[in-house]
Amino acid sequence: MRNIVLALLLANLLMLAWQAWVVPQESPPKTFGLPQDHLDLVYIPRPESTRTEDDSILSSTSRGRCVRIGPFGQESDVLQVRNGLESQGVAVRQLSERGDIWIGHWVLVKDLVTRENARKALVDLIANGMQGAYIVAEGAPNISLGVFRKQASVDIVAGKAQALGFVVDTADRFLPGTNHYLEMQLTGTQSVPILEGLGQILHSEPVACPDSA
Repeated sequence: MRNIVLALLLANLLMLAWQAWVVPQESPPKTFGLPQDHLDLVYIPRPESTRTEDDSILSSTSRGRCVRIGPFGQESDVLQVRNGLESQGVAVRQLSERGDIWIGHWVLVKDLVTRENARKALVDLIANGMQGAYIVAEGAPNISLGVFRKQASVDIVAGKAQALGFVVDTADRFLPGTNHYLEMQLTGTQSVPILEGLGQILHSEPVACPDSA
C-alpha cells in the first residue's frame, strides 16, 4: 500500500513539473492605455475673414458688447465657466435649448466588404488590445473602435488599427439632449481672452445685448 501511495504522489509531482515546464502558458490579452479622454476648454473665435472692425468681439470699446459662447453639453461645464466669468465681474446670462449634443469622434474600421471579413477583423483587433471593438449592427460591415472626445485619443486608437493594416475613418457622434449657452456683456475694459484657462471647445458669436431695464 505504501508503495502505491508513493507511486501516485510521484506521478502527481511529475505531472505538475511537466505542466510548469512544457505546457505553454496562456498569454494575457493585449491592452493599451489612453490619456484621460475629456475636453479642455478652448476658445475658438470666428475666422478673421468673417469679422469686421464694427463687429469684432475681440476689440475693447467704450460701449458694451454681447457675446454668446457654447454649446456646452453638460450643465456642470457651463456652471464652471459661468462661475469663472462672474468672478471676473462679467455679466452672464445662461440659456438652454433642445438639440443634438456632440459627444465625440466615432472611430470606425471600414472597407471590410463582408460580415465574414468583419468578424475576422474583430478577432484580430480584440487580440491586439481593442477590447471594446464591435461590429456595427446597421449598414456597411464597419467595426466601432469607440467614441472619443479628444483628438489625441482618436490618433492613438486609429494608429493602432492602421498599424494592423485596417482602413480607419472617423465621424462625429451626436445624441439628442440639451445644449447650454452663455451670453455675456463685455465692457470697454474687457475682451474675450478672459475665457482663457476656463476649459472645453467653445464657439462664439456676437449677439444683440438685451435692453436695459
